[in-house]
Amino acid sequence: MKGWLRAAWLPAALAFAGLAGCNGPIESPEPHLIVWESYNNEEHRVFDEMAREPFEKWYAGKHGKPIRIILGRVPFEGLLPKLKTACQTRTTPDICRVDVAHVVQLAYGQAIVALDELQGFGGGLPDKLRTEYVPAAYDSNLLELKQHGGQWIKHLYGLPDQTNCLCLFYNKRLFREGADRLRKAGLDPDKPPATWESFETCARALTIPAKNQFGFGMDNSLWWTLPYLNSWGAGFLGRDGAGNLVCTLTGREAVEAFKFKVGLYRNRFPVDGVEASAEAGAWIPGAVAPTQGFANSNYAMILSGPWNLENLKVAKGVELGVATIPAGPKGGVSTTGGSNLAVFRHCKDPEAAFEFLRFVTSAEFQLKWAGRLGQIPVRADVMDKVDLKDRPELRVFYQQMLNAQARPAVPGYDRLEELVNPELELGLKGQKSPEQALSSAARVVEQQVLSAVNEL
Repeated sequence: MKGWLRAAWLPAALAFAGLAGCNGPIESPEPHLIVWESYNNEEHRVFDEMAREPFEKWYAGKHGKPIRIILGRVPFEGLLPKLKTACQTRTTPDICRVDVAHVVQLAYGQAIVALDELQGFGGGLPDKLRTEYVPAAYDSNLLELKQHGGQWIKHLYGLPDQTNCLCLFYNKRLFREGADRLRKAGLDPDKPPATWESFETCARALTIPAKNQFGFGMDNSLWWTLPYLNSWGAGFLGRDGAGNLVCTLTGREAVEAFKFKVGLYRNRFPVDGVEASAEAGAWIPGAVAPTQGFANSNYAMILSGPWNLENLKVAKGVELGVATIPAGPKGGVSTTGGSNLAVFRHCKDPEAAFEFLRFVTSAEFQLKWAGRLGQIPVRADVMDKVDLKDRPELRVFYQQMLNAQARPAVPGYDRLEELVNPELELGLKGQKSPEQALSSAARVVEQQVLSAVNEL
């Protein structure tokens, strides 16, 4: 495959997106790196302070020559089409912060550099730095691509700059008020459920239709289903005998995981003479969404991320508790989000760019970054050193990130969501069995996404 990407992997509208809002090419007589970043205002201020001038001084001291960092702010949403246009016109930045899902697309489109092929990487396998970073965050850059001739080769295409995952949010007040129901079910009201089995029991015990209270409010989508699949040990991608990629959603583990999720909504039980379900149907269009329902105390538990901590901590009637994902047969394994820093193919000094990536993902930098902004560091070796006295809930996310899994490494991940989500919804509605829904999803993924990859 040549150029950017096959059109099937991107909406046609991307072909017409311009560079509005982006900093164009900057001519400078001195050596420089143009870095496009999409941080919010506070993050931008801290990044500018910690990364630009300190790196310039560090680099000059190490190499005896100057380099200038030129920061360009770009919107996070809609960045991919802007990068596509920049690739076509050779006006890409040297480095760009991109969503974890977009690294795959950029790598398949040959738009970014394989970092492990740079001299500064020092040789060795592309996963040799993995022990320094949060494994799931690093893995979002560690991609195995099919080369011409059919050989699959693994390379490192970026480094993580921000990462996040999902944890279990629970309302301690509703647990306390439902203490008798929980004890009757054999549960401790002072502790969140540790397994998916006890989670379902807990959700049932806290479902009280007369109060419009449900034990759980969940989201439908592939990304929100991945913690179930991961916890059952279900993969998304595999290889057939010829080495081609196949979708493994038809496997036993995937079916069992999805059956459990479907059962949270579809398995009815009597509560005070009324038929109810443990899950509120929060995924149904027009229903009260999980975050809002949790804030309203309609849902005792939801899955959510660190972006909702501050809002839900101050929600009236909510006493926020945060726990790791309940354990399935393979543990409690979250999915991940976040962003990565990638070096573009037209960068004039990729070695210096790699040094910048290592600088801003160093232990020293990440310790200060996480402490000042209240974020999850991308370095596993600093998690125990961040001062979290004002943000104790983040400690749970630190723990969960060490038991998380990167999303499927498929170009056009958004396309996966478009294809799989309708099938998941049919399963949740009971219009298809879990087996039928997953079989249909696997078939359409193979036909409309993986077939193009396998044709390389």
